[in-house]
Amino acid sequence: MTTLDCDALVDLLSSENPAAAAAAIDLLVHLRHQPAAAALRDLVNDERMPAYRGATIGQLARQGLSAIESSLMDGQRPSKTTGGSPRLPGGGGDSLEFSDEEKILRTLKLLRDDDWGRTQKAAKFLRKFARHLRGTDNPQILKLLSQALNDGNWSVRWASAEALAMLKDPAAVPALSGRLTDPSWIVQVAVVRALVELGAAGQTDKLATLLRSPRKAVRETAAEALGEMGDAQAIGALGETLKRDDDEFVRFAALRAIHQLDPSDARAHLELALSDSSVHLRWFSMQQLAPRLNETDIPILKQLLKDHDKPSWENETMHDLALMALQRIDTDEARALLDTVALADKQAGV
Repeated sequence: MTTLDCDALVDLLSSENPAAAAAAIDLLVHLRHQPAAAALRDLVNDERMPAYRGATIGQLARQGLSAIESSLMDGQRPSKTTGGSPRLPGGGGDSLEFSDEEKILRTLKLLRDDDWGRTQKAAKFLRKFARHLRGTDNPQILKLLSQALNDGNWSVRWASAEALAMLKDPAAVPALSGRLTDPSWIVQVAVVRALVELGAAGQTDKLATLLRSPRKAVRETAAEALGEMGDAQAIGALGETLKRDDDEFVRFAALRAIHQLDPSDARAHLELALSDSSVHLRWFSMQQLAPRLNETDIPILKQLLKDHDKPSWENETMHDLALMALQRIDTDEARALLDTVALADKQAGV
C-alpha cells in the first residue's frame, strides 16, 4: 500500500501553481491530516482559481478546514470519555473542570493575546467547542458569543462570528446582522458566512450594500452569499456588480449567484459575460447558454468564433465551443458558417 508524504503535501500548499495547491488540499482533507490546518488557514483569502473547480484556493481551504475540524470533533477528542468536550488551549490541565461558560470566557481572553499563534489556537478551540455545544439548551453560551461580537478586539469578533456559525442557533442572526458593517473586513467575511450557515432571511439589502465594499474579499463573499440565500430580489444588485466591478473573481461570483437564483432568467447576464475580459466568465456563460442556443443566436456564435482563449485547465477554446454549438443547431445558415470556418482553416494550414 502506497504511503503519502503528508509533509510534502503541506509544502505543496504554498505552490505558485493553483492546480497543485488544490490537489494538495484534496489529499490532505481526504486524509484528515490535522497538522495541515495552520497552512490551510494561511490560504483562506487566496483568490487564485484552481484548474478544475470554479472555486478559489481560499474557498477550497475553508472547506478543507471545516472537514478537518469536524473530524476532530467527531472522532479524535482529547477526552477519554465518549462525547467529551475539547481541551482549552494553553489550559495545562483537564478542561472539564470548568463550566461551559467559563471555557468560553477564558477562550475569549486568550483571543486578545498579541501572539498570533495563540490567537489561532484559541479561535480553533472556540469553533470546535461551539460545534460540540450545538443543540444544547444553554442560552448563556449564545449570549456570551453574541456579546463578544461587540468586543474592541477584531480577533475576538472574528472568532465569535465563526463560533456562532458552528453553534447553528438561528437566534444569533440579529447579533450577526448588526456586525455586517464591522470596521474589519475579516470580521465582515466571517459574519456573512455565519449568516449563510444559519440560513438567515431578510439580509438581502444589507448584503447588497457590501457589494460596494472597497475590499474585494468582502464583495466576493457577499455575492456568493446572495446566491446561496435564494432571494431573487438580489439579482438587480448582482447584475450591477457584474457590469462594473473591476475584479474578475467578484464578477464571477456575481454571475454564478445570478444563475443560481434564477437559471431560467439569467440569459441576459450570461450573454453580457460572453464579452467579459475574463475567460473564466466567458467559459462559464457559454457552458450555461450552449444547450439553449438556436438559429437566432448565430450572430453571437459568429463573434465567438474569433475567441481562441480558454481556461488553462480546459482543452476546448471558446472558438471550439462555438463550433460545437453550430453543429448542434445544424441549420442551413449554421452549416454554411461551419463550411466557411473549415475553408479558412484549410487555407491557413490548420
